[in-house]
Amino acid sequence: MSKEYKKNYISNFLIRLDLETKLNEGEYDKLLVLLTKDFPINEKRDIQNRNIVINTDEKNNPEPMLSEPELKVQNILYNTQRTERVTINSDSILYESLKYTSFTIIKPILERIIDCLNKEYGVKNFNRIGLRYVNLIKLPIKDRKQIFDWNGYINKKILFDDSFIDNKTLLQEIKSVDFKLDSENDLLCRLQTGIPNRNMPADLMEKIYLIDIDGYTNSLVEQEDAMSILTEIHDKNIEVFEKCIDDKLRGDMDE
Repeated sequence: MSKEYKKNYISNFLIRLDLETKLNEGEYDKLLVLLTKDFPINEKRDIQNRNIVINTDEKNNPEPMLSEPELKVQNILYNTQRTERVTINSDSILYESLKYTSFTIIKPILERIIDCLNKEYGVKNFNRIGLRYVNLIKLPIKDRKQIFDWNGYINKKILFDDSFIDNKTLLQEIKSVDFKLDSENDLLCRLQTGIPNRNMPADLMEKIYLIDIDGYTNSLVEQEDAMSILTEIHDKNIEVFEKCIDDKLRGDMDE
C-alpha cells in the first residue's frame, strides 16, 4: 500500500513494546497522566502469575512444580468509543486499534509513550518491538462456491490449491510463513494467509480472506531508534500486503 486507500479491511492493528528495564509493578502514574486525555477509561487488573520451575531440592529426581504466585498489575486504557486501547504492564506496552485509519495519526501517541518511558522511567532500550496488521477481507456471496473465488482480489500465488483437498470438504485453510523482513535492521515477519472459519467445525458460510502481517525486531532496539524502526516495520508490512493482493481489491478499497 504505497498510497493510503479510502477504506481498508484491517480488523486489528497492534503495536507492542517489550521493555528492557521493567517498571515497578503498578507504578504507572506518569504514563497514566500522559494518556488520560486520549484514553480516559482506565481499568486496573491485579493478576496472579505462576510459572513452572524445576524443584532442585530433589537432586536425584528433579520435578517440575509451580512457583509461588507473583502479583502482576495491569492498566488497560480505552478511548471513549472503546475502539482503541493501551495496555500497560511492568515489562511491556501494547497499543491496539479496532478501527484503524492511519499510522500517521497513531505515531504521535507512540512518540509520547516512548519519550515518557525514557525520561520518567529510565527505559533506554527495548527487547522487542512489533507492529501487526490483521486484515479480514469480507465480500458478499450468493452461493458457497464463491467462497473460494478470489481471482483478481488476492495474489493467485497464495491462494488455496484445491488439487490436494476438494474445497467442498474444506473447513478452514490458514498458511503461515516466517521470513526476514529486512536483514539490515534485523527485522522478521510472520505472515498468515488463507480462509478462516470462525464457526469451526461448522461448514464455511462466509467469504473471508485473512492477511495477517506481524513484523518485529530480532535484536535490542535503542530508545532513540524506536520510532524509526517502527516506521520501517510499518512500511515493510505495507509492501508485504501489496504483494498479497490484486487489482480488484485495490479498486474496491479506493471506491
